[in-house]
Amino acid sequence: MWQALVNDIPSPRIDMLQNLDPISGTAAFRKGDLKLCYGIPPSTYDFWYGPSGLETFGGPATYDWVFRNGSIVRDVLQEMDMWIVDDPDEVYGNLRLTCELPPGNEIVQCLSIKNPCLFNITDDPCEYYNIAAQYPEVVNEMTEVILKYKSEEMWPQNKLRDPTANPMCHHFLHVPWLDPEYRKKCDFLSSFTKTK
Repeated sequence: MWQALVNDIPSPRIDMLQNLDPISGTAAFRKGDLKLCYGIPPSTYDFWYGPSGLETFGGPATYDWVFRNGSIVRDVLQEMDMWIVDDPDEVYGNLRLTCELPPGNEIVQCLSIKNPCLFNITDDPCEYYNIAAQYPEVVNEMTEVILKYKSEEMWPQNKLRDPTANPMCHHFLHVPWLDPEYRKKCDFLSSFTKTK
């Protein structure tokens, strides 16, 4: 995977489990260009989010805070002459997918409460057109993969959320945030609070 990422070559992986939620029962699985949405989404998520999906996002308007206090990952990549980010805001802006409102009657509704939904996210990145009825054998095959993952899932051991555990507080690293060396002021949280 590393070689594919740094050399911008095709990934050796063609499938990926995008989501598996034992509480709501929802899941999403990618195989090549196809994405299968499975299960009943919570009603709070079952609507159109807007052109970018970030219209109601109350986080920082800029990503300057990410590197304000330095970044181990950035330093290592710069040393290896592999750092390609000059302007984080521009990079994130270019990666953002903007979808217009669904095109009315042309859209084929995804009602995963009844059946899984299948999208070709290369041809249809905004997931307007549910093509599950055209490819029932693909839906069955991808559903079997999801069910295999579900058979091995573990129920989450929920505890109260600690906002300082957010990887954004630690330059996008997952760290033992309760250890003294990581107990510090979180730039992400302060930026998030200021923009609300």
